[in-house]
This record gives sequence, C-alpha cells and structure tokens, in this order.
Amino acid sequence: MIQAGDPESKGNSKNKKLGSGGNSYMIPAEFNPKLIHTKGALAAARTGDNVNPKKESSGSQFYIVHGKSQTDKQLENYELQKGIKYSVEDANILKTLGIDVGGTGIKSNIVNIESGTLTGEKFKLKTPAPSTPEAIIDCLKSTVENFNWTGKRIGIGFPAVIKNGISLTASNIDAKFINYNIDAEFSTALDCDVTVVNDADAAGIAEMTYGKGKGVQGLVIFITLGTGIGSAVFYNGQLLSNTELGHLKYKKSIFEKYASNYAREFHHLSWKKWAKELDIYLNHLNLILSPDLILIGGGVSKNFDLYKNFLNVPVKVDTASLLNDAG
Repeated sequence: MIQAGDPESKGNSKNKKLGSGGNSYMIPAEFNPKLIHTKGALAAARTGDNVNPKKESSGSQFYIVHGKSQTDKQLENYELQKGIKYSVEDANILKTLGIDVGGTGIKSNIVNIESGTLTGEKFKLKTPAPSTPEAIIDCLKSTVENFNWTGKRIGIGFPAVIKNGISLTASNIDAKFINYNIDAEFSTALDCDVTVVNDADAAGIAEMTYGKGKGVQGLVIFITLGTGIGSAVFYNGQLLSNTELGHLKYKKSIFEKYASNYAREFHHLSWKKWAKELDIYLNHLNLILSPDLILIGGGVSKNFDLYKNFLNVPVKVDTASLLNDAG
C-alpha cells in the first residue's frame, strides 16, 4: 500500500521516520462488510486494536491499496494465518465468468479481471443450430450451472455489433439477434448482471490490457481468425468499437469468406494457399489504415509458425500472447 497524510512530513528532514503523526481528532469507525482491500481502494489509517479499542481512524492519514491479486490457495493460507474467513462474495470480487459465444462453439471460464488469468477449467459447448436467442440462453444457463455462478456478474463476447446493450447485426449467429435487447434479455434470463460486447472487441481489450498490446501507442489492429474474421482497432490504447473489418468487400463476397480459419478448413487449403488470402487481407488493412502493429488471435493463432513465413506485410504482424484464451 501507499500511505500518506502525516502532517509531520511537511518540512521534515530526510532521515526522519514518518507515519505516526496526526492531528487532534479521530474519525469514528466506518466499517462496511461490502468493501474490502482491492487494488485502488482508498481508506483511512488507524492504530492497532490494543491501543484503539473503538477502532477509530486517523483524522489525516490515509492509504491506497496497490497490492496484487491472490489465488484461491493464497487466500486460504491467509485465512489460516490471520484466523479470518472471507465470504464467497469477497473471494470472488475480482472474478467474473467470461463467455465467448462463437459461430461453432461457446467457451467459458472464470477470469481474474485484475491479472487476466483463467482460474478455472475451460467449459465448452457446441453452438446450437439454429442459434436462436432461446437456444443460446439455454447454453448460457448450462454454463452458469457448470460453474455454480448463479447471481454473479458475467461478461459475454458475442459475434455482433453491440451498441447500448442492443445487438444490431448477426454474424455467424441466428438472424433473430438483429435489433435484439441482448443485455437486458440475458440479464433477465440468467438473473444477474450481464454485459455483452462484440466478441473481437472483448478479445482485443484482453490483449491490449494483459498481452502484447499493453502500452503500445499508435494504431493497433487486433484480428481473430475463426469461423469468421473479427477485428478490434485501438488508437493509443483506446478502442474504436464494432469495426467488423472482416466484412470488407473482397472478390464476390467479403474477406472472411476467404481468409478465415473456417475458409481454410472448408476448402481444404494448405497453409501456404490460405496464407496467400490472409496476406492480401492484411496488406489491404495496411493500405487503408496504416497500423503500427497487427496482432492475430483466435483458434488459428496457435499455428502461427506454420504460415507466418508466407506473409509479406510492411508492418509488424505477430500472434496474440493470449492466443485463443482472450475474449
């Protein structure tokens, strides 16, 4: 933590020990069981219970928490050491259930939102056909049940343009999701707070927060190569949402019909032949947007070594460090 507010620090000598000074009054105890020491928490300092039985806080000194997140095992050890017990809510305060709804599969796991690490065992379901709202909701309910996550917050990446909680398009998903009140409907069905964003945006945010995009300035294009092609564009770390660059016109259709991983598998293309289409796509992105970095995520990112030598793009192209775990 960072502690400050000692009035004796003003004009003190460099060697003076600080941290015990204060003013003439104290603040009555204000404990709230819903507030715990998570990173960024601001609280008033106080002396120990043995000399401060009322647990009053200093009238001037305060501290800011900047500690790291803890694993479940670390929390258990701390409980044993201190003789305390964290509630389920406290233990899960930095966790959310992340669900990636794709055209062929629905993947989920518990995510520590501070560290970006996955804390559970990945759960997979096949995307139902047809992938109507009712069918998708049934899969989401099965996912919640698998993780015993009833009533807790959920984040969902979804293959559609999402604006103000409404899905405006439907990419590789049933057309009934067009103009669908997705945040409200999913929250009601799952009886919890659900936030839905474009799936590629979600994966891009993860890579820019925890992966190779962290701290990168300029224009970064993150693309996912799976059933389709998703994209997330960032300028100086800020997301330009819902770009859908996989839907740029190409030949008789759009680029994702030729350069997605699904296109490679469907047409039984060699890595070299498929990479030719991907190379055209990446060069087109470079032509119209002049990015400083292109990051590739999605299922095919783990095979980057098999096709990277067939790419000839005048900008750095790299695989996402989170591979297919992002989003």
